[in-house]
Amino acid sequence: MAIALSVAPVSRPLPRAPRAAGQSHRSAAVKANATTKKQSLRLTRRGRLVVFFAVVVALFAAMMVFGSMANATATNAGPATATVVVQPGESLWSIAQTLAPNQDPRATINDIKDLNGMNTAVVAVGQSIVVPVIR
Repeated sequence: MAIALSVAPVSRPLPRAPRAAGQSHRSAAVKANATTKKQSLRLTRRGRLVVFFAVVVALFAAMMVFGSMANATATNAGPATATVVVQPGESLWSIAQTLAPNQDPRATINDIKDLNGMNTAVVAVGQSIVVPVIR
């Protein structure tokens, strides 16, 4: 019994450059394509809504901060006032006429009463009262 054997030359694989761990033979092609194509940023509808609301919240916060700062400077000014000590023989009427000779004393008396939290127009000698400065 004769066995026929065919003898063929065995070829060895060509040597290749060593690869890093986890690197496949396709990574070079993928890198080449990634550098040539420029990826554009793509927002979904939900992403656009999130960005929109973030901008709205930031603008609202800026308005609240700068608006409160402007309001604080305007309201802190208040009316200009001075302090007067009541002398013997003086009344609110005479003090009001001295402060604003060209105005109705009743309006000035009401301002003085409001500034001092008074219910009546009665004052005592030596009492310090806050009066509006009329220019």
